[in-house]
Amino acid sequence: MVRTTVYLPTDLVALAKVSALNTGNTLTGLVRESLEDKLEVRIKKKNNWKLRTYALGNYKFRRADAYE
Repeated sequence: MVRTTVYLPTDLVALAKVSALNTGNTLTGLVRESLEDKLEVRIKKKNNWKLRTYALGNYKFRRADAYE
């Protein structure tokens, strides 16, 4: 991440803050998403972990089994 200063009109910042609050986002998140949409860029998040599954045969796992 890089911190930068952007000069915007006061009324535009007020509208952006209200929009961010209404969508449950932050002003920074709103600006980032808007720039990505405008520049048609998507930054992929790294997901290095993988959920592994194991075959249990015909065993039917029940919730109560987790507490035994």
